[in-house]
Amino acid sequence: MVLPAAGSRILSKRLPPLACSPLPKPNNNLPSGVVDSFILSGETTKSYSHQFANIYFARLTMLKPVVLKAAETKWKDHRFTLPNIGKPVSISRVLDVVKSQLCYVVGTIYMDMPLKPNVLVDIGKEHWIVAPPSRPKFNSPQDTVLLEDESGRIKLVGEPLMRLRLVTGVIMAVLGVETSAGEFQVVDACFAGMAPQGVTSLRSSYSELEVDQDGSWVAFISGLDISSSDVQPGMDDALDMRLQLLVEYLKGETGGPQDQSFSAQCSALIVLGNSLDIPRKSQDDLKNSKRYNSQTTWDPAPLRRFTRSLQELARSVTVHILPGSTDPAPSTLPQQPMPKAMFGFEGFPESQVFMSETNPVWLDIGAWGVLATSGQTLDDIFKYVDSTDRMAMACDTLLWRHIAPTCPDTLWCYPFFDRDPFVLSHSPSVYAIGNQPSFESELMRGPLGEMTRVVLVPKFSETGQVVIVNTTSLAVQTIRFHATQGWA
Repeated sequence: MVLPAAGSRILSKRLPPLACSPLPKPNNNLPSGVVDSFILSGETTKSYSHQFANIYFARLTMLKPVVLKAAETKWKDHRFTLPNIGKPVSISRVLDVVKSQLCYVVGTIYMDMPLKPNVLVDIGKEHWIVAPPSRPKFNSPQDTVLLEDESGRIKLVGEPLMRLRLVTGVIMAVLGVETSAGEFQVVDACFAGMAPQGVTSLRSSYSELEVDQDGSWVAFISGLDISSSDVQPGMDDALDMRLQLLVEYLKGETGGPQDQSFSAQCSALIVLGNSLDIPRKSQDDLKNSKRYNSQTTWDPAPLRRFTRSLQELARSVTVHILPGSTDPAPSTLPQQPMPKAMFGFEGFPESQVFMSETNPVWLDIGAWGVLATSGQTLDDIFKYVDSTDRMAMACDTLLWRHIAPTCPDTLWCYPFFDRDPFVLSHSPSVYAIGNQPSFESELMRGPLGEMTRVVLVPKFSETGQVVIVNTTSLAVQTIRFHATQGWA
């Protein structure tokens, strides 16, 4: 049953009136090839005949010069307290490290973790009576850190490693000495650091709650989790009501004059995956035998409800939609765009402002673009580090210059042969990560004036929150939509 509009209310911040601006146009500020870097085209690119080791070689080749330069700058004039140790020297390969000589070397981190999922163990689970519960974390005190390159690998030890959130695939430089036991005693570590942005016109300081009169605002939403109408009675009605409130708000049809003036400033909506929930089997489906009933029950109702909302929004704002882990798209990263025809946009005028994107995706919005993901990359990093600070992990990916270091070790991706598209050649203005437990925001600053607004976008189905970011000042706002059941 659809709840009456009188039983709904919207909770939002009252903002000063803003001037309306046209839809954003491409700024052409992104480097050549960045916008389409996650698009797979051609039979060679889509081939699985390559070894996954190639992507590690490509990653090291792309980032090693950058990390080496950062290490030289950091350690060239640094004084250390180690006795009888001279000036540190650079070693080109891991296996060329000399015992008792202070040196630094660049390589790829490999985490040897006893609790990490193993494909052989997964196969063995088929013969278990009861499978063990899945772990939220796979780190343990028995984890070992190793540094490897094309020549080999060496074990890293030392107290500085305890302060770092490391996962397999990170390119890092380590400073230290090799011990008599063949281990590398780490004194300090260095990453690539934030990628450059070029000259920026962003203001250097502003209030977190400041509303900028200039520039447009972009709305981010994730985790709609629209499911079948027969699952969790009443919950879907509330979600539909909140979604309808969002549609009306962005169209300027609800809220007070100040809300309507602010919604007119929102020029784009970016949907960060998990728009549709995973289909759940009914009791009748569970009773049927898999051997004699191979038909799959599919309910088109969730997609139809989502399509109606998208078609309404596309008449007012530009809509960019990314696939997520629960959406009908391949799970291998980078996920390719979902067909427009699936949402009923093929051949309609609204298709010009409805963009089906890859996951992750670069969007030419703002001064230096928007980098958006549906959250699988951060969720996978979270499983393998001894920390619960998701914002710190997101900021680490900018310092690593790599948004998905765990690909392809524990996160599925295409076996790229001569490149790694997840390497950051420059820092975006906005870095948005969807489907996170709660909203968080932080402004990252680089040594050369780089500024990136990092935003963790929560699930709309659980929080009713939408995150809105100003593409000029990088100020951030949240708007919460709430629907109460029953009559007011």
